[in-house]
Amino acid sequence: MTTAPPPYEEYSEDFSALEVTITSTFEEGLRRFKSKVQRSKILTEYKERQHYVKPSEKRRKKRRDRDERRRLNTIREKLIASGEWDKMQKKKESKYNTDQYE
Repeated sequence: MTTAPPPYEEYSEDFSALEVTITSTFEEGLRRFKSKVQRSKILTEYKERQHYVKPSEKRRKKRRDRDERRRLNTIREKLIASGEWDKMQKKKESKYNTDQYE
C-alpha cells in the first residue's frame, strides 16, 4: 500500500521559487524555464532522492570514480611522456582550425 506524499509545507523551505518572465513567446519562456531548472539542479537532486542509496554503495561509487580518474590520469601522463599527447592535441586543433571557418 502506498502512502500519500507529505504536504507541500513540510518540504517547501528546501526549494527556492523559480520565476520566469515571458517577454515574447511561450517557447522562449519555456526554454528559459528549462535552463533555470537545469542550473538550479532541481531535477538531479530529485532523481538522487527518489531511491535510498546505502552508505556502502555511496562509498563504492566514490571509490570507483576515484579509481577511474586515476586510471585516466596515468594514461594521460604516459601519453605526455611519450609525446603522443601533443600529436593528439595538434590533430584536434587541425580538425577545428580549417580555412572554411575563417
